[in-house]
Amino acid sequence: MKKVFFFAMFVLSFNFLVFSDDFNLEKFYSQPAMKKQMNESFKQFNALDKTMEYSYKVKNNTMVYIYKFTEQQKDIEACRETIILRLRNSVIDFVITNIENESGVKDVRVQYIYYNKDGTEIYNQIWMK
Repeated sequence: MKKVFFFAMFVLSFNFLVFSDDFNLEKFYSQPAMKKQMNESFKQFNALDKTMEYSYKVKNNTMVYIYKFTEQQKDIEACRETIILRLRNSVIDFVITNIENESGVKDVRVQYIYYNKDGTEIYNQIWMK
């Protein structure tokens, strides 16, 4: 009975958050279950790909993906061009649509920031539909 009560309270509080006027992406991803899911996903990314360190943060309605190369990139312009080629509009639209569908939040923006090993910024762009 306690489990049913706690589940009902969770559903009610989640619905209150989702349908309140000040609900945004940051509030959605700050929920413990979502935070845990995101942290586990990024932990897996970091375990699978040793060429970059992956992290994220959420500010208001902007999902910020942060990538840091684990080896110093010498040809910054070529690196930047490769990043731009990978981040085509179709990819960005797909990412934004998935975030909007998962969170129920509209007008989501996605920001990609790439850093070199020494911490210098290589690329920083905010995208929206």
